[in-house]
Amino acid sequence: MSSDFPALFADIAATGSLAAAARRRKMSPSIASRHLSQAEADLGVTLVSRSTRSLALTEAGRVYLRWAEESLQRETRLREMLGALQSVPRGRVRVAMDAWIASSYLPDILRQFSRDYPEITIDVLTCDYPPGELDGQCDLAIHAGMSPRADLVGRRAYDYRRFVCASPSYVESHASLQTPADLKHHRCLVHGSAVEEIWRLRSKTGVLTEFKPEAYVQTNSWLLLRTMAIEGLGIAHLGGPLPTADIREGLLVQLLSDYESLPIGGGKLGVWVIHANAHPPRRVEVFANVVTRFLRATIASGEQRTKEQFEKLTRPKTRARQAERKTMLRRRTR
Repeated sequence: MSSDFPALFADIAATGSLAAAARRRKMSPSIASRHLSQAEADLGVTLVSRSTRSLALTEAGRVYLRWAEESLQRETRLREMLGALQSVPRGRVRVAMDAWIASSYLPDILRQFSRDYPEITIDVLTCDYPPGELDGQCDLAIHAGMSPRADLVGRRAYDYRRFVCASPSYVESHASLQTPADLKHHRCLVHGSAVEEIWRLRSKTGVLTEFKPEAYVQTNSWLLLRTMAIEGLGIAHLGGPLPTADIREGLLVQLLSDYESLPIGGGKLGVWVIHANAHPPRRVEVFANVVTRFLRATIASGEQRTKEQFEKLTRPKTRARQAERKTMLRRRTR
C-alpha cells in the first residue's frame, strides 16, 4: 500500500469520484484505481463499492476513512511541530505566579532568558492562586502549594514542607514552645487560605495534633508573613526556599523541630510549572523549560549557584551540549 494512499482515499470519500480524486492528487485515474485495488488487497477488505454511476464507501471503507483522516491530522501537526523547532520562538508569554517567586527568582531567570530568546516577551501577573488564571488569561502558571487541578498539564519543579518559626528576638522575649498546645499562648501570624485554617503537626512518635490558630495578624501574602516573622511580630507557619534560607542565616528560628507539618488532605507541597494546553506554543514551552530547570537546580538542591553555573543551566540545551563538546575536545588535545 502506498504511503500516499490515505490522502488519496480521503479525496475519494470527499469527491465521491475516483477520477476527481485522481485530479486532486495530480495522477491519472488508472493509477488511482491501481492504488485503491492494491490497498484493498493488502487489507483484505473492500473499501469502495463501485458501480457505473456511483461510488460508495463500504463499512470497512468508513472505518478506514476515520483512521486515514486521523493519520493525516497527526502528520500535519507533526510537520508543524518540527517546523517550529527550526524557527526562532517569538511572541508574548503571559505567566501567572506567586509574588514571592516573581520577586525573588524571576529577575535572575529573565536576565539570561532575554539574551537567549530576544524575540520572546513576558507578561507577568502576580496573584494568590496562579492556576486560576489559566482559563484564558495566561499561558503559564507557576504555583506553590498543593497539587493543582487535574485537568491542567505541567510538572513539579520541587517539593517543600512548612514549619513553625519565629525571629530570635521573639523567641528570647516570650515563653518557650515545647508542644503544639503551647501555641495558644503566642501571637500567631496566619495566612488567610483555607489550607492554613488548621496547623497539623505530627510528632516523631506519630501523634497528630491539629491546632486552629487565633490570628494576631492574618493576611493573604506569604511575603508579608515572612517579613512580620523576621521583625519579631509573632510565630508563623512558613515553608519553601526563602524561610529555609532565613533559618540558615539566623533571621528565623525553627520551632517545634521534633514535629513534622502535614498539609490538610495529605499529599505534598510543591512548586508546579503548569499550563492548560497539552501542546503549548513553542514560546510557552521554552519559557516553562527554563523556569523548571532553574527552580530544580538552584532551589531544590539548596545550593548557591555562581553566575556562570546559572547561565549554563538556563541556556538552550543545544548550546550547552556544544559547550560540553568543546570542553571535551580541548581535553583530548592537551
